Amino acid sequence: MPTFYEGDPLAVVRQTLTAEQYAQAAVLAESHRSIWNRRGVRAAAALTVAALAFSCIPLYRYQYATAWIPLVIGCLAVLLAAWFFWIQPENQRKRAKAVFEQNRFWQEPCQISLYRDSVCCDTPYEKISAYWSDYDACLESPAFWVVIGGWDRRLLIVDKQRTSPEQREAISIHLREQFASRYLCIKS
Repeated sequence: MPTFYEGDPLAVVRQTLTAEQYAQAAVLAESHRSIWNRRGVRAAAALTVAALAFSCIPLYRYQYATAWIPLVIGCLAVLLAAWFFWIQPENQRKRAKAVFEQNRFWQEPCQISLYRDSVCCDTPYEKISAYWSDYDACLESPAFWVVIGGWDRRLLIVDKQRTSPEQREAISIHLREQFASRYLCIKS
């Protein structure tokens, strides 16, 4: 692996991802790509439209002697909010599982070596190496680190359960320093 720092890896993680782990990481990455991608924000926007439509009912009845248009708009906005909050995340999870199951390389055992300047991911069939600067952002959740971007894989997922507490702390500090303002720690 060509790297500016030819020392030992900071940590070596051996893991085999499951479809459920990949789906959780993909939904996490998608929801934190933008503030508008979060299900609560989309649902709140739809509920705001519903509240505005319902608040126009008295004015609309006074002006036109009927209230079916704001009532329909309000009901559709409430249904849209329910879809954003409950149905869309489940659809994203199912889509991510399908993507994972179609790619047999991702289901193989993997060894991820984290270096100061780079990362190397070895499977029995492929070897991916990239610099940290190739990635866009890093998310840390209680279950794993998700590194977003890159040339070969859009998601690099490192399972925290496969690391010791000392390694977790070292990896967390290292990724926080590497990504700086592009690093987000999610508590729940």
